[in-house]
Amino acid sequence: MEMASIILITVPHAIQTIASGDETAVRAAKILKQSLQKVAKNIVLYAFIGDEARDICDLNRIECRAKPFRRRIRNTLNMIQTTTTDPALLFDIHSFPAEAFNSLEIYFLSEQGHSQQQWVIELARFLSQKGVTLAAKPGGSNDVITEAIHKFGAFATLIEFNDMLEFERVQTICTWIAHWVQQWFFSHLSANARCNLM
Repeated sequence: MEMASIILITVPHAIQTIASGDETAVRAAKILKQSLQKVAKNIVLYAFIGDEARDICDLNRIECRAKPFRRRIRNTLNMIQTTTTDPALLFDIHSFPAEAFNSLEIYFLSEQGHSQQQWVIELARFLSQKGVTLAAKPGGSNDVITEAIHKFGAFATLIEFNDMLEFERVQTICTWIAHWVQQWFFSHLSANARCNLM
């Protein structure tokens, strides 16, 4: 029996306050989840929406690993690690105000101190060919993806969506991501190919 591929979608900065919050992230995460469910075959999806304001505890920082949101992600990754040989794929979803990078629709942030993994470069290339304006930037302290990669052997990246994107454009970009995940990522995920994805 073929094992299902497992994808996690996380939104650490879901709570909106005057001082903080990722305005478009929750909407983008929901659209990405729906797109993956529609396009990608034989997958199991988990979504984790942050439940604490960033100015109280930034859920994407190491100092907040003990928070329930982070424990739920960790418990799921641990369950995956103990029940399947295939690593999980994790998308950590954020958004940015348009004035910060008004020419970009999305950008990927790598793990702090590391270059982008090969699979992220391939995904960025695919989206760029579809006409998405994007960048792959060096990451800061993105602890959700750091823990997923180093403690649980997951593939993980942080994606920022421009707050000014229309619903239809977010939907289009997420559909392309879903198609790429189905057609390229999981088809290359084997014992021999995994090192080429890193």
